[in-house]
Amino acid sequence: MATPAVAGTALLAACGTSQSGTPAASLQPAKLTWWSNLADTHPESQTRVKIIEDFNAQMKPVEVTPEKFGASLTNIKAVIAADTAPDTYFIAWREGAEMFLTGSPADLDAEMKGDKEWGELRKEIFPLMLETSMWKGKLTAMPVYTNNTITMWNNDLLQRAGLKAPQTGWTWGDFLDLAKKGNRPPDIYGFELWADSSSFLNWYGTYGGRMTDQTGKKVTLGSPEAKETLQFMLDLGKRHGVSPMPRISTSRSQLFIQGKSMFEDTGPFRLADIRKGGLTNFGAGSRAQHPKKKVRYAANGGHNLVVTKMKDTNKLKAGLSLAKFFNRATSQAKMCTLLGTAIPVSKAVLQQKDMLEYGKNDPQRKACVDEAPYGDRAPTLPSIVKMLAVIDTAIADVFADKTSVSTALDQAQREIQQLLDTDLGS
Repeated sequence: MATPAVAGTALLAACGTSQSGTPAASLQPAKLTWWSNLADTHPESQTRVKIIEDFNAQMKPVEVTPEKFGASLTNIKAVIAADTAPDTYFIAWREGAEMFLTGSPADLDAEMKGDKEWGELRKEIFPLMLETSMWKGKLTAMPVYTNNTITMWNNDLLQRAGLKAPQTGWTWGDFLDLAKKGNRPPDIYGFELWADSSSFLNWYGTYGGRMTDQTGKKVTLGSPEAKETLQFMLDLGKRHGVSPMPRISTSRSQLFIQGKSMFEDTGPFRLADIRKGGLTNFGAGSRAQHPKKKVRYAANGGHNLVVTKMKDTNKLKAGLSLAKFFNRATSQAKMCTLLGTAIPVSKAVLQQKDMLEYGKNDPQRKACVDEAPYGDRAPTLPSIVKMLAVIDTAIADVFADKTSVSTALDQAQREIQQLLDTDLGS
């Protein structure tokens, strides 16, 4: 697993101000269309539009027009087939490979080879945020912002049980000990476990595990480490009773919001719901780590910006400038602070004044941002959605006592390896 980069104290000039990036004077007049994969009422779409407004103000004579909202992959593939693709559009990071196979998106690294600003911006992106946006060595889309899942805890329940909040570097054993001591079922549980691929990959990540090995060619779900991880998850409820059983994810944070669980794994995207539910005295921090491997880890999501290949070189250059603009530290900081549900994909953003002030006023959000350098996520693969569904099914079968941990993960290993082999051959 790649070692996360640690944020430095100095910012690269190209990341700090728009004037130091691609100068507007070097761009020819161009009009670009832009699509969002989220509805026009969604806060993320609205915040993206604000960044576009900044771009239009600073990068004249280029003008970007938001043309469509709520665009699905089906919508985008249809216009690609009709040769009327939007010039730029947002997708979930994991959809990059699927879209790249259409032949429409530009390979950003290839198109910006030798571009000084891109070289500086690229060095600032957390390595795993970049790696998980690439398909067969091609950068399918520009990483713009992400989110993550860390551990949160109810301070009142900890104090009531005479316990102290965990510190970074705590282990699975420490977590289980605290969860047991605070466990008072059925009124209070030590933990609210969600038995799905997201939760599994979170725990597996602290063991140093990823869905595939370092080559990206071999699935690792049949490994002893993966089996130990899933057995640990199962034992939390079935053996130790610190989480209600079964726990198949449908609506997260319910017990935690109600003050009925001491710990939960969640992220910045759930903070508003937690507070709206009346829980205010809670903490947040790094996940418990495997006692031997001790990997600091947070599972991430995120959205990326695609630039379509364009015959008009002026338009293509303008589209690439928009991609760089979205990735700049100032743009990322604005997205994160306005949204409150996002964290940056680049280390330079962590030292932006807005981000530093933002952290002072919200310690739980700051805890999410502090884990940004340790984030990882599933790779972008054409069949990634099917692969995650296979893991979900395996875990559900284990928790329903339909099969053993070993049998379920061995079967998942075979099914996902077949999907991966097909993807790599495409």
